[in-house]
Amino acid sequence: MDELLVAFCALVLWRIFVAWLAALFVAVLLAQALPWFGPGWIFATAFLGFAAGIVWQTVSSSPVEVPDSQPPMSLVVAFLGIGAIGTFWGSVLEFATGSAGVAASVLLVSPFIFGPVAAAVTKRAISVRRLLFASSALLVGFGVPYAVRVLPT
Repeated sequence: MDELLVAFCALVLWRIFVAWLAALFVAVLLAQALPWFGPGWIFATAFLGFAAGIVWQTVSSSPVEVPDSQPPMSLVVAFLGIGAIGTFWGSVLEFATGSAGVAASVLLVSPFIFGPVAAAVTKRAISVRRLLFASSALLVGFGVPYAVRVLPT
C-alpha cells in the first residue's frame, strides 16, 4: 500500500522530484570535484533543488483564486517565522563556511536577491521596506542562538 502512495505522489508531484534529483546529482558531482564542498553544502543544494521544484510545481499547476478578504498576517508572526528560517539557514551557512560573519552577510543580502525573483514569479510588487523587514528578521533569527552560544552563562 505504501508503494502505491509513493508511486502516486511521484506521478502527481514529478516536478519536485526531478528538481530535487537534479540538484542532488549536481551536489554529488561538485562534492567529488571540489574538496571544500562537504555534507553541509550537499544538504543545502538538495534543499534548494527541492524548493525550486516546489516553485516549478506551483507555477505550472492551475492557479488557485485567493479571496481578497484574506486577513493580513501579524507582523510579529511574520517576524518569528522568518526568524526561524534565519536560525536554520544561518546555522547551515555557518557550518558550511565556518564563519558566522559570512553566514550573517548572506542572510543580510538574500532577501534583496530572492525578493525580486519572488515578485517576478508571483507578479506582485514588493517594497524595499518588506525586504528590510525580512533581512532584519533573518539576522535576528540567526543572532539569538548565536548570542546564546557565545555569551557566557
